[in-house]
Amino acid sequence: MDETARKGPWLILFVLCLGFFMAMLDATIVSISLPAIAMDLGASLDQMLWVMNVYILVIAVLYITGGRLGDILGPRTVYIVGVTVFTLASAVCGMTMSPGQLIAARAFQGVGAALLTPPTIGFIVAVFPWTKLGVAFGVYGGVAGSAAVAGPTLGGLLVESLGWRWIFLVNVPIGLATIVLARVVLPPLPASRSARFDLRGMLLGSTALLALTYGLIEAQRYDWGVVWSFVSIPLLLVGGVVLLAVFVVSQRRPNALMPLALFRHRDHSLMNVMTAACQFALFGLYLPLTIYFQEVVGLSPLEAGVSLIALPILAAVTSPFAGRLADKVGSRRVLLSGSLMFGLGILMTTLAIRADQNTWALQAGLVVTGFGSGQLWAPMTSVAMRGLPLELAGAASGVLNTTRQFGNILGGALVGAVLQNRLSASLHHEAATTASTLPANLVKPFADAIRGTAEHGITISNAGGGTGTAHLAPQAARVVELARQHAFERAFTTALQPALLTCAAALAVAFCCAFLLREPARAAPADATGAPDAATATDRT
Repeated sequence: MDETARKGPWLILFVLCLGFFMAMLDATIVSISLPAIAMDLGASLDQMLWVMNVYILVIAVLYITGGRLGDILGPRTVYIVGVTVFTLASAVCGMTMSPGQLIAARAFQGVGAALLTPPTIGFIVAVFPWTKLGVAFGVYGGVAGSAAVAGPTLGGLLVESLGWRWIFLVNVPIGLATIVLARVVLPPLPASRSARFDLRGMLLGSTALLALTYGLIEAQRYDWGVVWSFVSIPLLLVGGVVLLAVFVVSQRRPNALMPLALFRHRDHSLMNVMTAACQFALFGLYLPLTIYFQEVVGLSPLEAGVSLIALPILAAVTSPFAGRLADKVGSRRVLLSGSLMFGLGILMTTLAIRADQNTWALQAGLVVTGFGSGQLWAPMTSVAMRGLPLELAGAASGVLNTTRQFGNILGGALVGAVLQNRLSASLHHEAATTASTLPANLVKPFADAIRGTAEHGITISNAGGGTGTAHLAPQAARVVELARQHAFERAFTTALQPALLTCAAALAVAFCCAFLLREPARAAPADATGAPDAATATDRT
């Protein structure tokens, strides 16, 4: 490797983080822009959901492929191709004239993100000494947290000042600059000469991941039932699991897309499970709290986002320090501490939730959650990659990123299912209690209004009011609406607590994974990723 890697690992990390930041930013920046996009392009609600979801789906399906391509073609080549594809797709997104075109361009964006993300981890473990990996991954995790914070805020500013197209077009100059810097700064790490691309494995694995991802993303929309004709959500999920099992069996051969040798490394396997559990908890926490702040507390979408902002900011700030601390005292201790704090923060938040509560009462729990989650990402990534042969770094990164993405998707699907299930039961109880306090002539209109809310559930919540009140006098309609809103708020608050406890349960799994880690001696073998010193790191490649 040339002198760039020996003298400038932080410059290399900066260039890698530019592309990574763009990819993470576009997972969050679109949400606040959906109303403007829908109005301009005449898009339906379903089309707008797919503007969001197709990006996530493509990334989840192709992460493993992107990681393995980095091993075969070299991480520098795949990273530059990924940034190029992402930049071109961003330009196309900004020029689309119909919802279908935008969805297709977003899928193209997802391909670029799936290619550029896995090589970043491979580069980090190649150019940083083993004793600095925690700090490097801490910065890397901080970038992800910063993107989560910046997305909605930057999106709002761009939409209001320049229009929605600029949430995509802003990537073009950044992407072009990243391509130029990558060609100049990134060293050409050697590819695995003996490896061949596993096309059959890619098709089989991608089909399995597509079925699972689509099934989980669309489960709430179709109420876990029929999607089309004989195709149902359970059929997609079962079929995806079966195909995934066939895919794993097919990987017991040389040049596999996902070398099973990865899972002979105990720490790598544990960190994949822990990563999925932590992402499950984090994404599962955001979904119901966003609804709670808007539909129960009564905040606007922007105010709800600001109420949650302490969590990602503290996580982003904590991450680099947690990485440095893990380098000094060992990753196991930091991961145990982080998972405990993360779980404690969720429990504090759960206990603070009331139907008549304000946002400040929840901030203590969110602060603890932010500090706890910020301690996890850097050590988890570092531990997952340590001890692995460098030629498997891309595949390992692809698997880890896929696991992370599936944790997000699974958290949203299962926590949403628990919330919906408990809301239906709680709403029935609260409706009966509230109806007993109403005048007899308002009980039936109230029952009709509650029925509309129950049918729409958490998708539309309080917007479902008004059913059965059109024929009432304004004052009577107001009484019915207030009663319906009161019943919904109390029912949602009751349902929210078991949903959040599901997130806490996921963190119990994460804690067990951290507990089972074997902390290595404070020196690393020279033939494993993350060498003891910078010279060894560069000489190995």
